[in-house]
Amino acid sequence: MKILFNTENKEAVSTVLNLQKLDLLNNIEGVDFVSFRDDYENYDIILLMGYDFNIKSVREKNPGALIGVIDPRPSQDIQPEEADFILANGIEMRDYYSSQVNIFDYYIYPNVSLVEKECNNSDKIIICYHGNKIHLKEAVPRITDAIEKLGDDFNIELKVIYNVEKFGKINWKPKKINLNYVQWNEKVYGEHLSKSDIGIIPGLIPSQESLKAVIKKSFFKREFNEHKTDYLLRFKASSNPGRIFPFMQCGIPVVSDMFPSAHQIINDGFDSFVVYSTEAWYNKLKVLIENVELRKEMGKKLQEKFDKYYSPEILNNNFVVFLKKLLNNK
Repeated sequence: MKILFNTENKEAVSTVLNLQKLDLLNNIEGVDFVSFRDDYENYDIILLMGYDFNIKSVREKNPGALIGVIDPRPSQDIQPEEADFILANGIEMRDYYSSQVNIFDYYIYPNVSLVEKECNNSDKIIICYHGNKIHLKEAVPRITDAIEKLGDDFNIELKVIYNVEKFGKINWKPKKINLNYVQWNEKVYGEHLSKSDIGIIPGLIPSQESLKAVIKKSFFKREFNEHKTDYLLRFKASSNPGRIFPFMQCGIPVVSDMFPSAHQIINDGFDSFVVYSTEAWYNKLKVLIENVELRKEMGKKLQEKFDKYYSPEILNNNFVVFLKKLLNNK
């Protein structure tokens, strides 16, 4: 099985993270994987990135190849209807592209050298965020209020990891905790994330209109027993669990927002927590802060789950099985 991966956006984050795992396909017997070539006629499988694919052009050069699109973007004008399969990065994307019969979940995350996290009883707790600035901005004020409140009773450092140099800092200056900005680089996971005590996963877009106003305007008949206590959760079709996986690899428990991928990966109360309200964020973070052994236990369970279901080796072996079925059904 000869596989080619190609894109013009070689430095894009999704390209880099996907290629880290795809390169490991060469460890599987019978698989020959190469990248960044244009001799399309020489391959059985051709993988293109969702932000710059041209299926028509590739088909003209190799009508018999199977063409897959990785991480397609629902917001783009051009969609991968003509692809033979899609590599989705989460249950949200899989649902959005459900009309595409052949979909494989190929999660996007950095490969982190496994680190055994040693929890301790030091007086400082490091809470860590990594991702992009947008998800961090989503945390203000619903999540940041909870962290600020924890600063009344605990010595907390909130470490935020993203491309600070390019996107700048967020509009929040805490008074009770230490906010530490860390510029993203390839070594940041081992040097910073792996040394944190708790990870946080914001993942919901703040609503521009209150739930009470929506109910009053759209559901005034209360046909469905609408109430101001109902949840109104907004998340993108491209939401995914990618920001959870680095913490899993390092054995660090997380508190995550309430979006589908988080529920798919996290067993709430067993290996981490899924929450929404400021009060719930405060309560679950406090539970983890106060209980070192619980952090160790949950972190270990997350790490074991990653090794069993989500490691690059597991993903790639399952991916090859998926591709073989497609080739046999051509």
